[in-house]
Amino acid sequence: MSILIGNMKTFMKPSLTVVSRSLITTSNNKAWLGFSKDQEKTSSHSMLLSKDQSVYEIVTDTVIPSQWDSYLQHKKKLVECAASNQQLKGKLMASWTIVTGDIAFKAVHLYKYEQGWTDIDTTRAALKQDSEYQALYTAGLPVIREQF
Repeated sequence: MSILIGNMKTFMKPSLTVVSRSLITTSNNKAWLGFSKDQEKTSSHSMLLSKDQSVYEIVTDTVIPSQWDSYLQHKKKLVECAASNQQLKGKLMASWTIVTGDIAFKAVHLYKYEQGWTDIDTTRAALKQDSEYQALYTAGLPVIREQF
């Protein structure tokens, strides 16, 4: 069943465009994103949006433009160091660069944690214990203006 509530037309001048507003509502059993109301009541929000428990993390580094080449070399070493540690569960899926003139150089990295928050917790704890990774990470901070 559809209901049309309010239909307002405003004519400014005969030569101008007609402005029209309307609100249409429907009564059906579908909820947000097409899930049924019953499914919505019995499932967690995360289960409705994903078929598995993977969690993705986006890390953005804003790099000092004059230090871009140094950043790339350093990031390569950091990724290799992380890959060699079996306790780190995050998988680097992709990286992008964003260059805005000579003012802002950004690198965006997408990490996937296949076992969700468990992998994130394991990775965070392992990073704190990995002295080689910590030394490399700290050495690269001077070329980064901001990280989020």
